[in-house]
Amino acid sequence: MVKIAVVGGGIIGLSSACCLKRKYPKIEITLISEKFSPNTTGDGSAGVLMPYLLQDTPKDLVERWSKGTLDFFLSLWKTPEGGEVGISLIPVSIVTSNDEVPPYGVFGLHELTPTALQRFNIPTLRKGYSFTSFTCEPMKLLPYFLQEFTLAGGNVEERKVMNLESLGDNFDIVVNCTGLGAREVVSDESVIPIRGQVLRVEAPSVFQLIMCADADGRYIIPK
Repeated sequence: MVKIAVVGGGIIGLSSACCLKRKYPKIEITLISEKFSPNTTGDGSAGVLMPYLLQDTPKDLVERWSKGTLDFFLSLWKTPEGGEVGISLIPVSIVTSNDEVPPYGVFGLHELTPTALQRFNIPTLRKGYSFTSFTCEPMKLLPYFLQEFTLAGGNVEERKVMNLESLGDNFDIVVNCTGLGAREVVSDESVIPIRGQVLRVEAPSVFQLIMCADADGRYIIPK
C-alpha cells in the first residue's frame, strides 16, 4: 500500500494532511513536524481569505483554489463549531496608491468611490475595494485540523526532519509543507524569515478589516 508523509505542522501541513485523508481514507498518511500547535509560527498569526494573482500563477488555478478554500470556510462557518475554531465572516476594505488587482473568491466585491477613499485620509490613495470575506485564527484552527486528521486514522510523529531524502525508504510520496524550514530541509537559501508583530488594542468602534496595500502588510482585524 502507498505510504504518504506530510512534513510540516503549520496551517499548510495540517490542511494538506486533512485533504489527503479525506480523499484517500484508506491510504496510510503520516504527518511529521518538529513542533505542533501552540508552538508553531502560525499560532501567532491571523489570516484573511483574499486571494490574488501571484507572479505567473495561471488565473484559472487561482480561481479554482480560491473557490475550494471559500467553500471550505463557508461550510465550517455554518456549523456550531465555526466560531470555536476561529472562523469569522467580516467586511473588508483594502486601499492602495497603485493599480491593485482586485482579489478573487470573496463576497460582494465592489470598487470604492473617490469619496469613500477620502475617508481614509491618505492623499496618495488611487484605488480601493470593499467586500466581505472570512478571517481565521490559526491558534484555534490548527488543533481542529489535527483532531480531524487523527480521528480519521492519520499518524502523527513529532520529530525534526533534517532532509526529505531521509524519508525515502519509508514513504512512497513526501509532501513538503515545511515553510520557513525549507531553507534547511531542501537547502533553499532563497527562503528567509520576515519579522511579524501582533498588537492587541481595544477599539470597539472598529467593525471591519482594514488593509493598506502600501503599508507592507499592515492591517487591522477586529475580533
